[in-house]
Amino acid sequence: MEEKCDIQIGSAIYPPEVLYLAIFKKQNYAIYLDFDNIYGGLIDFLNIEKDRAPTKLQACILQEVLKCLIKSLAFVSSKRAKYIKAFAEFESLPHKSVFKPNIQAFLNNLGVKTFNPFVAYSIDSGKKKKKGQNASDIALSLEIVSDVLI
Repeated sequence: MEEKCDIQIGSAIYPPEVLYLAIFKKQNYAIYLDFDNIYGGLIDFLNIEKDRAPTKLQACILQEVLKCLIKSLAFVSSKRAKYIKAFAEFESLPHKSVFKPNIQAFLNNLGVKTFNPFVAYSIDSGKKKKKGQNASDIALSLEIVSDVLI
């Protein structure tokens, strides 16, 4: 038989899930985006070919969908995220030229702080390793740890 773990505060008794929700509502939150994956998924979803320049309509739709996505991510229930941070190798994103002046400025105008992780080149047997493989993921993880500790 499963035993209930209700918590008594004063004369009232609460199930744990009620207290967890109350604690969550009082907390600030932040959003960390692996923007390499979000952007790539959006390009695929909108059926924009990576090796051909998008049409003006496709470029406009891409920008508007990104705006809507970022704005909707910023609000959960009635509170606003403390901040949103996006991690990507922005210079290697496909179709970055459709954003004027650049994609980082586009995101900054939406209130997103951008991070472009440092990526070192490695030469192994005369072949370059894939540039930036997991660099954004690692930078994102380190930033979360840093923010939590500070």
